[in-house]
Amino acid sequence: MINPLTYIKIIGEMIKKNFKVLIRSKSSALIILLGPFLIIFLIGVAFNTTNLHGIRVAIYAEDTSNPVLDQIKTSLKDNDFAITETATEDECINMVKSGGAHICMSFPGSLTKDSLSRQIIFHVDYSKVNLVFTILNVITNEVKDISTDLSVEYTRLLIEQMNRTGAEIEEKSSLVADLSDNAQQMKENLQALSAELNGINVSSKELGLSDTASYISQSQSQIDEFSAITEETTASGLELLDSLDTYIASFKSDLDAQITTVEDFQSKVDTYETLACAFDFSAVEGLSFDPCSDLESIASSLNDTVTEAQSLGSQFDEIQSQLDDVRSQLETAQEEQSTILSTAQSNLDSLQSQLDSSSTKIDEMSDKKDAIASDIDSLVAMLDENIATIDDVQSSIGNISDQLKNGDLEDPEHIVNPILTQIKPILEKKTYLDYTMPALVVLIIMFMSILLSSTIVMTEKGSRAYFRNYITPIPDLSFLISIYLTNIIIVLIQASILLVIAQVAFGVSIFSNIVPIAVAVLIISSIFILLGMCIGYLFVSEETATLASISASSIFLLFSSFLIPIESLSKTIAAVAMYNPFVLAEGVLRQLIIFGNGLSSAGNDLYVMILYVFVLAAVLYVCEAIDKRRFH
Repeated sequence: MINPLTYIKIIGEMIKKNFKVLIRSKSSALIILLGPFLIIFLIGVAFNTTNLHGIRVAIYAEDTSNPVLDQIKTSLKDNDFAITETATEDECINMVKSGGAHICMSFPGSLTKDSLSRQIIFHVDYSKVNLVFTILNVITNEVKDISTDLSVEYTRLLIEQMNRTGAEIEEKSSLVADLSDNAQQMKENLQALSAELNGINVSSKELGLSDTASYISQSQSQIDEFSAITEETTASGLELLDSLDTYIASFKSDLDAQITTVEDFQSKVDTYETLACAFDFSAVEGLSFDPCSDLESIASSLNDTVTEAQSLGSQFDEIQSQLDDVRSQLETAQEEQSTILSTAQSNLDSLQSQLDSSSTKIDEMSDKKDAIASDIDSLVAMLDENIATIDDVQSSIGNISDQLKNGDLEDPEHIVNPILTQIKPILEKKTYLDYTMPALVVLIIMFMSILLSSTIVMTEKGSRAYFRNYITPIPDLSFLISIYLTNIIIVLIQASILLVIAQVAFGVSIFSNIVPIAVAVLIISSIFILLGMCIGYLFVSEETATLASISASSIFLLFSSFLIPIESLSKTIAAVAMYNPFVLAEGVLRQLIIFGNGLSSAGNDLYVMILYVFVLAAVLYVCEAIDKRRFH
């Protein structure tokens, strides 16, 4: 068994040999020493600032004369933003695509009209995600300040308008009370009108039109009966006249026949008289009469009879004439009576029609009266509802007026910003270098450790003494320890140079918490050195080992918060990325450098990193054993 002191001397010689191999070239020595100086100088110059510089903003606005737009441009210029105005929105967007501008602000309206025209559109390139959100944060804060000022002004105008409205509401509230009184009076008038309408009887039955119609019907029947009786009487009279006329005509005819007979007899008597008077009967004895005088008496009597008969015939003619006059008068009276009765009947029919029409109209008026009464009742009900509504409105107006008078709306700031937010950093304001220092330290240690350790292993494997090392009686673990210590010394030297310059030249807080930082750097360096050594033993050629080292470092970098937040990754990938050595190391150094906490604040992250050291050490031993078998 080898003496421990001897073993330590052997490892020391191995480390010395490794350093001789590394510094065999002066350029290699300069890189090891001057590399950290150059890195921290460039990083310090680049990140030792608190503001953004060289930000180019393209602006397109339809209304270039708007004062709000001028205020926004002035605010951006105060933040050292370069403003470029474009003629079209497409030109503005193309400037972002071509890299001529970092962001495009489009103002499609006048910012003072409707909501559509008051919007500001930001056209951004999300491929530059960190820069985009940083710029958006600055610009939106500036726009927010301007928007707040406008909101305060608009709110002040709104408060003034509300105060005027409250005063006018209080002034006009009496009109609502008058409206309620008028509605109540109108309701009472309508109720009185409804009562009057209900008291009016416009029914045809109530007005006696049905009795009148009955009387008219009876009159029509009586007229018809009278007409029938009159016609019957007239017909009987005419028939009687006709009978009288016939009788008189027959009697006259008989009289004329008798007159003719008497006249014939008279003519014979006259002949006998002439004969008798021509003979002288006085000479005849024994005659006691005189035939001539008797015949003359008879002739005279006959003549008187004829005369009387003729006179009677004339009287019969007069009677017939009078009967004709009576017949004519009777017929005329019949016609006049028929005309009068027809006219009376027509008048009664017209009266009946008018009475029916009047009855219908009266019934319609009754229906309309009922409808009007119903409408009035509906209006009264509506007025009741309106009065209740007016009372509610009056009460609401009173409440609104009281609220407007008693409301605490005097300060527009309280309305625009009812809750004041104040963002206080948990640390005093620092430069970008202070905030990015943990990630930069881990990044430099990671690349140096992985590349340097894999390179030293590949150099050792490529040396002519590599086979001789395996046949020496020295344990294989000694070679691994010597390579690890060589790498850790170099990395710690470079990290120390980097941290000292960061403290001295750029004011990054390092010395106040130097011991926890040194322990953390040792653990971080060990993780990446062991990983680089594993890569060196796994690959045969130096080129593939170098490529694998760069690839591993790039993977650790990509799946960290250095480029994009881990929270933006998918849930599964983000859960795995949380155990990324780069992420764990950055979290530990952030606690130590930025917040100045001890190692205990690192919590589980530190324990996981220590676990990585032991796991990688075991993996390294296995990789070295696999590589050793290639020589058997």
